Amino acid sequence: MRQLRRSAFALLGFALFSAHDVIVKMLGDTYSVFQIIFFSVLFSFPLVVLFHLPDRNEDNLMPHHPIWVFVRTYSTVITAVAAFYAFSVLPLAQAYALMFCMPLLITVLAVPILGEQVGAHRWAAVTLGFVGVL
Repeated sequence: MRQLRRSAFALLGFALFSAHDVIVKMLGDTYSVFQIIFFSVLFSFPLVVLFHLPDRNEDNLMPHHPIWVFVRTYSTVITAVAAFYAFSVLPLAQAYALMFCMPLLITVLAVPILGEQVGAHRWAAVTLGFVGVL
């Protein structure tokens, strides 16, 4: 019974994500990307507060490394602007195809930026992934 309940929650979550993307697509014709992001975050904020209410530990909200919080916040804003812009100007199928390419692009960029070693079998997987997206 617990697995059925978990599966139902997973399906509900994916349905909400899909509905959110469709709403962003529809609103993208009328409103700017920044307005859509603002209201998306504004409406999701009460849910985040509700999830944190049971936690009485005040140290959880104090970052140990504030610079990394800033970097992550900046990266999240840039990603949201790019994703919402893609949803508003591209067909949803193309936008999703680009977003599903992100792990492949991260693998490719990890070599020159982070100096990671990627083996031949992983390069083959990345190549097959790009072929699959095309």
